[in-house]
Parts: sequence; structure tokens; C-alpha cells
Amino acid sequence: MITIGLYSDIGSGKSFVAELFRNFGAFVINADREVAKLLSTEDIKQEIQQHFPDAVKGSKIDKGYLARKVFADKTKLIELEDIIHPPVKKIIWQKYREAANDSTEILVLDIPLLYDSEFEDICDVKIFIDTTDDVRFERLYKNRGLCKDEVLKREKFQPAHDLKKQKADFVITNSDDKLHTEEQVKQILTIIRKNS
Repeated sequence: MITIGLYSDIGSGKSFVAELFRNFGAFVINADREVAKLLSTEDIKQEIQQHFPDAVKGSKIDKGYLARKVFADKTKLIELEDIIHPPVKKIIWQKYREAANDSTEILVLDIPLLYDSEFEDICDVKIFIDTTDDVRFERLYKNRGLCKDEVLKREKFQPAHDLKKQKADFVITNSDDKLHTEEQVKQILTIIRKNS
């Protein structure tokens, strides 16, 4: 099994690229989807409510409130990560083992903080999704309602753009031309399959 890890800055379209890999036959583990499922479980909601009492409104977690809280204070971010990361890592490892046991040809890890994580070590190929800041900020405002200042607050807790890009075996440019992005994915898959 060939394991591909995707790196990017927020708003670069990493999940879009992961879906392209899925369309071409790869098995994709999307950490954000797993986190969303976890946030709807009673155990996680209760734990978040203990640490962030105002974050749970009725039966739902106010993700906007939670984001504002944790991205303003590194200790609060670590507190939230201590709640979320252990169960999501367990799920990712379980899905990884299932993929290996099912003779999966190509596995793609769509994990936001792949850089310097335990999952980075299992990647045979690392791909950085590169997008201009203008395109990223526009996407994030349009799709998530995040202004530039909010994006920059979140990014100050992440590794620098250049550090992530330097680790990559391949770089995919994902601006507004989806067909061009798709073509790059096809080319990378051809190279990976040829070299495996």
C-alpha cells in the first residue's frame, strides 16, 4: 500500500484534491469528517462542556465560539486538542489498518496537521497543495465566513508555509482552474504507480 500525505495551508483546497484522488481510486481518510462525527457524540460534547461551558448550546457545539476561544489562546487550543486528538487518532489508525488489510493500492491522508505528526512518518509520498493567499482568503470568506484576520490567527499556531512545502515530494498548484488541478493529480498518480 502506498500512503500519500497531503499538506496545505488553510483554504488551499486540500479536501478537494483528496476527493480527486478518491475519484481516481484512492482510499481517503478525511480527519475533518471524523472530527465532525466525534463532535456530535455525547461523550465529546460533555467533555467540551466541562472545559468550555459556553461552547455547547442546547445539544450542539457552537464551533464558531469554540474557534474564537482556542485561536486566541494557545493553552485553550492545547486543551481542546487533548480532548479531540486521542479519539480521532484512534479512528485514523483503525481506518489505516483496515485499508492495509483490504489490499488498498493507494491511501490518502487528508489530515490538517499532518506536519510533524505521528502520521507523517507512515507517508511514502508527501504532497503540498499550494494556493495564493488572495485565493485562499477569498475562498475562506466565501465558504466559511472567515475574514483575513481570523485566518491569520489560526495560522499562527501552524507550521510556516515554506516548511510544509519543503517537505513535499510533489507540489500541486490549486488556484481556480480545477481541470489543471485534476491533471496534476493524474500525473502524480501515474508517477507513483510507475515507481511502486
